[in-house]
Amino acid sequence: MEISSLKIGMMQSGEFVLVWIERFNKESHLQFQYYSKNAIPVGKRMRVNKISLYKARYPSIATNSLGELVVTWTNWHNGYPKVYFQLFSSTKLKKGLNSTITDQIEKFNQHHSSVAFWSTSNFILAWCDDIKGEYNKHIFAQKFSTDGTKVKKSRKVSLYKKSYLLIVSSSGSSDYIIVWTCYLFKYPIILGQTYSAQDKSISGNFEIESKNLEPDNNSVSMNKSGNFVVS
Repeated sequence: MEISSLKIGMMQSGEFVLVWIERFNKESHLQFQYYSKNAIPVGKRMRVNKISLYKARYPSIATNSLGELVVTWTNWHNGYPKVYFQLFSSTKLKKGLNSTITDQIEKFNQHHSSVAFWSTSNFILAWCDDIKGEYNKHIFAQKFSTDGTKVKKSRKVSLYKKSYLLIVSSSGSSDYIIVWTCYLFKYPIILGQTYSAQDKSISGNFEIESKNLEPDNNSVSMNKSGNFVVS
């Protein structure tokens, strides 16, 4: 058995949740476990993705102030990668079934998703989509309510192709930022895009880092004032 892609979600109560990919017998599944603030497991661990779906990759997790959770990941289905999400209530129970960001399966290649709560009642989910081929990767984002209903249409965030390896963060008061890596130019560069509480673009695509490096596994955090740090 092989374990990888560990992610953590902290709650205001001090409790936390771990999600990770577990590979066994050529299958990979997304596992989920609650912990108390004393790091003691609460309840049994559970599989997030449905048994009929395997090859799970690239998990992401977000929590809100009410103790609700959303977990996202990529599953290969019918030969195509597709982004799924699962909601959890404040009582640690699944809300509904595995959901997708689109009902179309065969035409999309979605992967490397990231999620953040935009408010207590909405979350923003971003992902990479290379629908037109390997060299046309772009970053897209979609807002959802905490019952899994789509809010507005999805939007293309990136201006430049060959963009992926992204992360999204929110101030908790509705502002949010999406950060990703673009490989279109001589060197890979880290780009960002900020949005206001009214869901309007603030900055346009802006450059964060462009040195001769391999900007992988970036992270970003935004405070309630809308200021943010990228590392």
